[in-house]
Amino acid sequence: SKARPGAPGGGGGPPPPEKNRLQRAQAELKKVLSKLPAYYKVNVIAYDHEVQFWRPGAAGANPVLHPLEPANRAEALAYVDGFQPRGATATHHALERAFQVENVRCIYLLSDGAPNLDGKNIPAAEIMCSLADAIVMQ
Repeated sequence: SKARPGAPGGGGGPPPPEKNRLQRAQAELKKVLSKLPAYYKVNVIAYDHEVQFWRPGAAGANPVLHPLEPANRAEALAYVDGFQPRGATATHHALERAFQVENVRCIYLLSDGAPNLDGKNIPAAEIMCSLADAIVMQ
């Protein structure tokens, strides 16, 4: 019997390398951004020990959402491609900032690790309390 390409001993070369957690999160976010209709409005947040927006908004103003017109979609996808692992996973800060985006109605959270900051794990209950405070303050 013949072995299948890619199967052990199949002669199809080595299997593709495993993607790390960040690469998997990037791939999933790119799938979502690629499939949403052009009239959907989005912003993208990258976070580690800092929070960075794809489009941060005017100085002193909250970030806003942008329609996924072809040029915006291409820029958003390129922004996602630029994500690099840089340390902490400040999930709570990213979520707090996400709720400050003007007219936000839906937030997708993708992470490549457990919430932590300054070498300390952040319990989910603490994040939820922080979010409750952020939502009430709106």
